[in-house]
Amino acid sequence: MKTTIVVAVLFLFPSILFSQSKQGDTSTVAKTKEVDTTVFGIHLGEKFSIPECKRAKYPVGNSSYDLVNTSAVRCFWRDDASTVKLNAPVVTAEVTVLFPPKDRPEIIVPIDHIWGQVVDENIEYITIPTCGLDCQDAALAMLKEKYGEPSSFTEENKQNRFGAVFISHFAEWSQFKNLTVVFHGTRGQTDEGIIYIMTNKGQDFLLKHEQQTQGPKL
Repeated sequence: MKTTIVVAVLFLFPSILFSQSKQGDTSTVAKTKEVDTTVFGIHLGEKFSIPECKRAKYPVGNSSYDLVNTSAVRCFWRDDASTVKLNAPVVTAEVTVLFPPKDRPEIIVPIDHIWGQVVDENIEYITIPTCGLDCQDAALAMLKEKYGEPSSFTEENKQNRFGAVFISHFAEWSQFKNLTVVFHGTRGQTDEGIIYIMTNKGQDFLLKHEQQTQGPKL
């Protein structure tokens, strides 16, 4: 696993999310209440407090960490590890949160990590990879249990590279004052899905970052 994947996932997100949600909605969803902001015990909108993973004594490739996570507790990788000291405060950066086997959420198996965006030392945004088609019903049920019925839900007809057609869930929870949740049952391949959970500050940060990386228009 390489931390460079984090940048691609986070930076591509805003255009994917908002282009899709606009297709199903013709009116603005009223934001009527606040909701619990914890995700797997991580408090969005609060200071990022997970310890950094142990760095490799002899780094391999472009990773500063052991490629096999042996930590008994949750820990994180940082993209700028080669330029900062171990356990230096994370101010504004992408992070990869790794789970030990006994603490790994079922919907992300066989992957052992999720991704996050820290802004001004607070964790404001989390990306959760899922196991795709096989667990999209379980992932949707988990999200409904926590957030209630989605403000937008669509069954998408998709096709894999072999021509087989399948149904993929798309759901969005945009009715909360303090949080937005988006779920793609599959993303690119049948064995990959994605969940995005962000505070208002996290959403604003990512949209601004996307605008900065698009470059000048023709």
